[in-house]
Amino acid sequence: MNIVDVLDKNLIKIPLAGNDANTVIEEMVGLLSDALNLGKDAQDDILQAIKRREALGSTGLGKGVAVPHAKTSAVQSVKLVIGVTSHPVDFNAPDNEPVSLFFLVVAPPAALSSHVEVLASIARTCSSAVMMKHIKNAHSADAMYSLFRE
Repeated sequence: MNIVDVLDKNLIKIPLAGNDANTVIEEMVGLLSDALNLGKDAQDDILQAIKRREALGSTGLGKGVAVPHAKTSAVQSVKLVIGVTSHPVDFNAPDNEPVSLFFLVVAPPAALSSHVEVLASIARTCSSAVMMKHIKNAHSADAMYSLFRE
């Protein structure tokens, strides 16, 4: 399973309005909740799961990228939300660089291997300088979606 397998144009937002780590995560979880018609309890469960994971250590990868992720029974399959902020935000990344590109991954507890496969696919994508240049030049959800679909 890779990014393309879980990519949904309705789960891409450029730009995100959030101006700090918490508001970015809340906005991305809200986008997921709205797209899936989840109730407030499910949305809160996802948000708390992401925050619990972040409390264990930042999911900032470096080079302006973060991958907040968690497992929760609030979703039935692996979900990916991609967002880009207008201005980078502090995310406690290992290189101390602020983050502007976010890949939020949420999976049900039973989908451990799929969850890990999607995270690995994101890491591979982010290790490609060429792909990262294209991603950073994608200024709309349509452009980002097309980039991954090519």
